Amino acid sequence: MERLTLLWEQEHLLLVIGSRRFVLDTGSPMSFGEGGAVTCDGISVPLPTSLAGLSASALSSLLGGPVDGLLGNDFIACFDWHFDLPNGTATASRERLAVAGTRVPLRFVQTVPVMPGQVAGQTVSLLFDSGAKLSYLERSLTTGFPDAGTVNDFMPMFGAFTAATVHAPMLVSGRAFTLRFGAAPQLVQMALTMTGSSGIVGAELLQSCAVGYAPRRSELVLV
Repeated sequence: MERLTLLWEQEHLLLVIGSRRFVLDTGSPMSFGEGGAVTCDGISVPLPTSLAGLSASALSSLLGGPVDGLLGNDFIACFDWHFDLPNGTATASRERLAVAGTRVPLRFVQTVPVMPGQVAGQTVSLLFDSGAKLSYLERSLTTGFPDAGTVNDFMPMFGAFTAATVHAPMLVSGRAFTLRFGAAPQLVQMALTMTGSSGIVGAELLQSCAVGYAPRRSELVLV
C-alpha cells in the first residue's frame, strides 16, 4: 500500500509520485510521460514519451502548468484505490483495499469504466473519466436545466472546443449529486454513441466525495 498526494490544479486531478506530477485519467487506456517508467507499491509501469502525438511538454502547455505526463488505465488498473481529494490524498494498493460506502457496479469499454446513473429521469450509462475537468451529457439531456455558462475545454483525441453548460442533478446508486454538465460537442457525442453511453462523469465527482475505485473487481465506491 502506498499513500500519495492528490491535487486539484490547472482544473485537473494531479497525482504526485515521488517528485513527479501526473494527470490522473481513467478515460485514457494508456499512460505516457517523462522518466521512462513509474513505480508505485512495488509495481513498475513503462512510460512511452507520447500518446497519439501528445507529449508531457505539450500536455503542460495545454494545461497551463507543468506536469510530467498522464497516468491511464494500464497503470491505474494495477491497483485498488481510495481517492480523497478533500484531504489531498490517494491510497494505492496492489492488494485488496476495503473501502466502506455506496457500491456502484462498473462495466468497461476498452478499459474505460462505465457506471449506471439517472439524469433527467432517464437511466443512462456514464463514462467515469477522472481526466475530464468537466462532465458531459448528450445534448438532449441538458435541456430544461439552469444555464451555467460556457467553458473552454480540450480532450487529447478531439482538440480544443467550447461547450455550453448546465447544472443538473444526477443519481448514482441512490446517491444524489448536482454536477456541471457540458452539452457534448459532435465529436464527443460520436464517441459516446460508440461506447453505448449518454455522458461522461468527470473529476467533479471526486470533488464531491471521497471515492474508492477497484477496477479489478469492476466496482466504484462512493464514500
